[in-house]
Amino acid sequence: MSIFTNSVLVLVVLHTLKSFATTLPRHPLKVDFYSISCPHLEQLVGSVTSQQFKEALVSAPAMIRLFFHDCFIKGCDGSILISTKARSAVLAKKDAQDNKHLVVEVFDGIKNAKALVESKCPGIVSCADIVAITARDFVHLVISYLVL
Repeated sequence: MSIFTNSVLVLVVLHTLKSFATTLPRHPLKVDFYSISCPHLEQLVGSVTSQQFKEALVSAPAMIRLFFHDCFIKGCDGSILISTKARSAVLAKKDAQDNKHLVVEVFDGIKNAKALVESKCPGIVSCADIVAITARDFVHLVISYLVL
């Protein structure tokens, strides 16, 4: 990656984080929300995210974009992961023209993380939360990559 590309990526990430931080939810997010119901969630998702980052650096900006598109209008709901139903006239977010360029690795990474989490904590963690945790982890990985 060039220095210009790295700088642009960092600016996009910081701008996205700033825009999320300026709108305070009625029920603030808690980092340790799953500490009792799925205590190893962070490590499970983190292991998939760090492996994906090593294999395909392009996954980081793509995941941050996916997170943005999932949360853009009505809040984070994981709907970006839903495919259009066969013979449906209505396109799902995932299949919309604006999202056609999201790399397949991002969706594979979310599926892998969800499968791993479900194997340890079945029915506990939402897809939207896995998308959010993955995006956050990619931000940390990108910042670490740029600093080192």
